[in-house]
Amino acid sequence: MASNYLVIGLSAVLFFVTTSYAYKKLFVSNPIAKIPGPPNESFLFGHLRELLKGQVGEVSNFVALFAKADFLKHLRSINSNYGNVIKYKGILGEDCLIISDPRAMHHISNHPDEFTKHPVLDAVTAQKNVMNVFQKEISRMLFGRGLVWADGEDHRRQRRINAPAFGANQLVKHFDTRSYSDDLRRIRAFIPFFHESASAIIERWNSAVETSKDGRAVIDVTRMISLGALDAIGKSAFDYEFNAINDAEKTEGGNELAQCFRNYAHDVFGTITDGAIFFQEMLGWLPVKLAGIFYDYAPVPALKRVRYVTNLGHEVAHDLIKVKGDELLHGKQKKDILSLLVKANAAPGDSKLKISDVELMATLHTLIIAGHETTATWLNWIMYELARNPDIQERLRKEVNERAYALRNRGDTMFSATDLEQDMPILQAILKETLRFHGPIYQHMKLPTVDSVVPLSTPITTTDGQVLKSLTIPKGTHLYLDIAGYNRDPEIFGKDAHIWRPERFLTGEVNETSGLAGPYASVMTFSAGPRTCIGWRFAVLEAAVFTAEFVRQFEFRLTPAAKKLKREASLAMIPVLEGEEDKGHQLPLVVSLASSIDD
Repeated sequence: MASNYLVIGLSAVLFFVTTSYAYKKLFVSNPIAKIPGPPNESFLFGHLRELLKGQVGEVSNFVALFAKADFLKHLRSINSNYGNVIKYKGILGEDCLIISDPRAMHHISNHPDEFTKHPVLDAVTAQKNVMNVFQKEISRMLFGRGLVWADGEDHRRQRRINAPAFGANQLVKHFDTRSYSDDLRRIRAFIPFFHESASAIIERWNSAVETSKDGRAVIDVTRMISLGALDAIGKSAFDYEFNAINDAEKTEGGNELAQCFRNYAHDVFGTITDGAIFFQEMLGWLPVKLAGIFYDYAPVPALKRVRYVTNLGHEVAHDLIKVKGDELLHGKQKKDILSLLVKANAAPGDSKLKISDVELMATLHTLIIAGHETTATWLNWIMYELARNPDIQERLRKEVNERAYALRNRGDTMFSATDLEQDMPILQAILKETLRFHGPIYQHMKLPTVDSVVPLSTPITTTDGQVLKSLTIPKGTHLYLDIAGYNRDPEIFGKDAHIWRPERFLTGEVNETSGLAGPYASVMTFSAGPRTCIGWRFAVLEAAVFTAEFVRQFEFRLTPAAKKLKREASLAMIPVLEGEEDKGHQLPLVVSLASSIDD
């Protein structure tokens, strides 16, 4: 009987997909049909296998995500002037767009109601974008119904409460300058926590170096960096001790939440099969609530892992919210982000403008996952490039040591925000260039809620010879905002944008105040507009502290294994070793003690 219901259900989905596809082809005009794009060799999959299974960031433009060598060669040989807009095929021949054009990305990012993250039903055709159904449900499972998941007024309401705690009030159209300064001071007050976590990592690495035979230890730096970032987010965001570094070697008895994040992104979003691609696409044709039931209950290992981590995270968040509420009630409030959020949410005002406990728990869970995974990934790539470029590493070490000498003379024991943000230009250039070239976040998916006209920086020529200075995009078109492509645009970052070169941020080659991109370094990695990453200042300061302290203490060199490094799309752009993808994050480096400031 159950099998009969399954057959009936699958037949209904197939019928709906077939009739919907036929309706679109026969009765719906398609203004993007003549946008140039690569030939489609699979009606069933379109280009999704290349898009979802390829290595990211291999080339310098919008085709960065089509990483199969033959595909790239074919694409470039057909037309070297595709420009920054390319049509590609989704499942069953669906026309979709990859966009890295600066003005187009700016327009889309600054009109979040017109270009939403998640599917909206079309009252006439009942069509919705299948990839965005997948994104919506995975976003809900990973982060809950918080900032990452929310759209429209829900997102604005949540961001209004969250912004001051993250020093993000500069994103509000009308903000109080004095309040904004207070917000920045709150973020900078977390620097001691970053130093503490960096010092714990240094202690572990120092022990490995001292016990090595020749003063050089081969260390997979990804592990401790990830644990240190998790400890830093726990202390600064929640006043919570993950003890991730101290419990690193424990097989049992450690912090359960910290342990379950090991290789989390890779295990859930790493290698994907053709069958999984097709199945997730087919699920997208179901009503969102029905698809949600599958994601909530299906006995799929990756989904079970997500559900386990999410449930555990919510348990911790629930307990922490109660503690912070009690502290506020008894006048013992602390200065961590959660305490500030609880206080802001408890302030007098319209209850409709507040966030619920469910949304607050989602915010905490988002901080844990996004706040530590992306920053750790950014730091991994910084370590890789410093090891690959010993001359730049040495220049940075000299700069850091000079500031260390200055802070000793003034009687301080750790770098201040001024040291990190203003007095170490080489450090800032390295942070910016790595965020550009190895940005952890490499794409955003968007869905137009109405037929839209989008301006272009560079005109494109259609297959029938028309020159378009703007792009008409039909409602419901799947848009893939190619952050990796934008960040390697030679018109913005120079003719050598395809290589890692921090000097471009030291010589004024990059217009960092163009207003077209995100809040930092003119790159799109932190997104832009009303959905700019709310924790970007937090991430920049954390990365600056960790990098300065690591280089101050150690020298890093590539191992032969590290030369096999590749970029894998696993929620973030993580480093893995070719042939060892199943092991997840890896970056083995030769680590030795650096010359001290007194040498």
